[in-house]
Amino acid sequence: MESFIRYLYEYKDEQRVRNVGFVKVDQGEEGGTLQIHGRGTFLNNADIRVYLVYMEGKRCRGILMGQLEHVQSILSCRLVYDREEIEPYADLEELRGIMLETNGQGTYAAVWDEGVLPLDQMEPAVPREERPSMGKDMASEESVEAEVSEILEACAEEGVIEKEPGTDAGEEEKEEPGTGAEEEGKEEPGTGAEEEGKEEPEAVAEEQSEESNENRQEQRYCKIMREDMKKLPQKNWYLANNSFLLHGYYNYRHLLLITDEGKRYLGVPGIYHRREEAAARSFGFSEFCRISEDSIILSPQECDRENDFGYWCRELEGE
Repeated sequence: MESFIRYLYEYKDEQRVRNVGFVKVDQGEEGGTLQIHGRGTFLNNADIRVYLVYMEGKRCRGILMGQLEHVQSILSCRLVYDREEIEPYADLEELRGIMLETNGQGTYAAVWDEGVLPLDQMEPAVPREERPSMGKDMASEESVEAEVSEILEACAEEGVIEKEPGTDAGEEEKEEPGTGAEEEGKEEPGTGAEEEGKEEPEAVAEEQSEESNENRQEQRYCKIMREDMKKLPQKNWYLANNSFLLHGYYNYRHLLLITDEGKRYLGVPGIYHRREEAAARSFGFSEFCRISEDSIILSPQECDRENDFGYWCRELEGE
């Protein structure tokens, strides 16, 4: 049996803000017990979700162990867990700490090795058996980036990235993403709305016919995680290991499911650039779709508002 005490801290942007208590940990080969003690008046009628956290590659995962309701001022509780509860998600030895997530009153955690965890990017754990085939066949983040970089270099060397008529090579390199003739033909799936010149998507939408506007209203966007691809028709599961999809997922930590006129599309987050377009097309994501900010809520880590951010899309197969 291993026993130790760790301080409980409030966290903001992955940084410790203040100490609010401590956690006493007793863990053996078959499970463990946590005694959680919060002090002071840092909570006010709070509902708290209690997670045991671990790292899956570079991602922080949380196993939901239960919820405390209407916690007032002082927190004092005991959590008992065993190997059978944990191992559907991770090995018992992989646990790195405990995280308390409140309803708008902050995030609190105690980390066993007192290291730094990306707690603000914590994602709920998914049972191993429900994940798409990732395991041993899943490429590492480094190998994915290397493969995509090789594709980009090969496209540049072989002239796959074509020069626009009326421009020379110097002008092409200086051209800002999202301007000029390069925007023509990049449509949102199923809309048929072309972007011309420097017009913003909103301006183009205003010029569409009433019928096109009605179609646009039928579009639905749903942010998903890579594990959620298991819920798609099985014909699409192989995309979970698509190198370009992994490239975008590692960078922005989500994917986008788009439903439009009865069809569904999978969107990989990224920025529009001609070199990026060549890589996207080589992996089957041929359309670039820009989504208005009010259509989907994204954290700063999930987007890039400084550049021409959107989604590289491909249509999904049906049942």
